[in-house]
Amino acid sequence: MSSSSASAQTILYIAHVYSIYVFTTVFITGLVGNLCNIVIFISLKQFRHFPGAFYITVESIANCALLLVGLMPRIVNETFGSDPSYTLLIWCKLRNPATEWCTLIGLSAINFAAFDQYLSTNCDSRFRQLSTTKLAKYLIGVALIIWLLYQIPFVIFSNIQATVGCLLTSVELLRYYSFFHLLVLNGLLPVFLTTTFSILAYRNVRRIRRQQMNNICRRLDHQLTAMILARVTFLVLCLLPFIIQRFYMANAHTDPKDVLRIAIEKLVGAINIVLSYLNVSVCLFVC
Repeated sequence: MSSSSASAQTILYIAHVYSIYVFTTVFITGLVGNLCNIVIFISLKQFRHFPGAFYITVESIANCALLLVGLMPRIVNETFGSDPSYTLLIWCKLRNPATEWCTLIGLSAINFAAFDQYLSTNCDSRFRQLSTTKLAKYLIGVALIIWLLYQIPFVIFSNIQATVGCLLTSVELLRYYSFFHLLVLNGLLPVFLTTTFSILAYRNVRRIRRQQMNNICRRLDHQLTAMILARVTFLVLCLLPFIIQRFYMANAHTDPKDVLRIAIEKLVGAINIVLSYLNVSVCLFVC
């Protein structure tokens, strides 16, 4: 065995062990943290009239579903070498669309939360009046329907191939998924929107006049603003490596015989998967 092959085997083993233990840790902490958020924001009455709390609750529910549908099968596959998407057509057709649906709902909730903080902290009363739970429920309802319909083509064109398992059989849809869906919808767009509205909300907070609110409302609103700004910061930090990797994968041409490079790419991919799921597990610290 050549030195490059031996190194590749070592890196693949590290990636395998890393995936099992780190995936499991992220899964447990993320599930506990998001459930904690759900219980807190549903049970505490003082948060019920804050749209930001509603958005965080929706995101936490989407995150729990994403961890169960997206990350848990990865843990089972890495631990036992069992992947139902190679044998069960219904699982092949539903798992990835369900994962993407939960992801898009969670990202939408974060974007709406950042936008709501911009509205609720605005010095102009006309903007503050737009920050309502009624608008929040309407936006989430629209997002649920739009992203559900958006998944229909992915369900239709997902099929099992004997040698590679579950994949999209439409070349055009696969190209769209690789270059627009992953890079833009799951990466650049949420980073841009959340960053923009968070900066605007932060500027509003610095300008806000304290006498405009009573102490309890001011404290709760500032607490929610701080939580959402921290959440957005973590979102950006977790998504940037993912965006960089997607750009690399879209432009790189790996030689199938270059086993060392393939092994390194798999290890980097495992690390980025952890970062993407760590993004939905950060609610533990918010809680």
